[in-house]
Amino acid sequence: MMRLALLLFVMALYSASAVAHEPGVSKGSYQPNGEQLDVVWMFSSRELAAMLPELDQGSASPNNGDLDLLEVRAGAAQIWSALDMPAAWQSAHCTTSAPSIERVEFDGVAIRFQAQCTPALPASLTLPFLAKLRVGHRHLAEIGTPPRLQALSEANSTLNLDPAAAAAPGVLALYTSGIEHILTGLDHMAFLLGLVLLPLTWRRMLLMITAFTVGHSISLALALLAGISMSPAVVEPLIALSVVYVALDNLISKQAGNRWWLCLPFGLIHGFGFAGALGAIQASGQTLLLSLLNFNLGIETGQLGLVAVLLPLLALLRRVDQRLQGDAPTLPWRVGHSMAIANGLLVLAGSLWFVERVGWLT
Repeated sequence: MMRLALLLFVMALYSASAVAHEPGVSKGSYQPNGEQLDVVWMFSSRELAAMLPELDQGSASPNNGDLDLLEVRAGAAQIWSALDMPAAWQSAHCTTSAPSIERVEFDGVAIRFQAQCTPALPASLTLPFLAKLRVGHRHLAEIGTPPRLQALSEANSTLNLDPAAAAAPGVLALYTSGIEHILTGLDHMAFLLGLVLLPLTWRRMLLMITAFTVGHSISLALALLAGISMSPAVVEPLIALSVVYVALDNLISKQAGNRWWLCLPFGLIHGFGFAGALGAIQASGQTLLLSLLNFNLGIETGQLGLVAVLLPLLALLRRVDQRLQGDAPTLPWRVGHSMAIANGLLVLAGSLWFVERVGWLT
């Protein structure tokens, strides 16, 4: 039991220092025009802040995991240098113009430039910045008119400019990104773990998961379709507090299954956290709806897969608790030793996340 507690403690300390919402999505528009390629990139400012944390220092809210208008303007040269584009494309006999870099609505940074290639545009170009962004990042490229979609990542960073190339299912890459967003978002996983730590009937568990799903689906839709967002400086500490709350509730509540109604507002908060991964997506009509649908479906797949793995493990831990306790007096909480330790570590991890995200830890 002590070894289990030590293992969980180390995991909690690691997770408290890890960055949540790892994978992100960027978008690129590539318009060939003879020997010239007109390029527009859209990045989430949070992705750039993670790549260049030294830029997140100059505003009224430094170290908040975001880049505001003044920080983007002051750090434009560093952003362009970090993307490493001029050197990367020189080997393809392409020179790049001076970029225009500006902060745009809803957590976006737009980068516009032209590439002049001689004697002609190459059939393909490499995007070196994909190796510098967070693990799991997806770049959705729209090439030519009408746009041909291609999904790029660190493992596949070659942009295909051949007009005869078949279109890749770029929007479907958001489905994978949604799954990765759950499985690498340690705070989201901690919250889901807290929801299922206490014994629940399938009906109550389904009710809680459904309420959480409805909540984050609403906030994702508000963010992507209506441009309504919350600052990461507000959302991230609230997500941390949601982990603390559910773990404390596990320790003291006598009716764990009746808290499903709290999962709806918690889902709204987590949804605005999910939306940060879609901050660079600016589309319209069917493409926008497909982006939202695929990303949300990916999140649901990740959630269900995580719960499906957790439930048998938790059932096994409860059986171990029963064997170890034997005829010992009933504990003051409604769960055994392992469950109490797990909830305590969730409280610890959530508390450390909170103080880190409000700037009390640097």
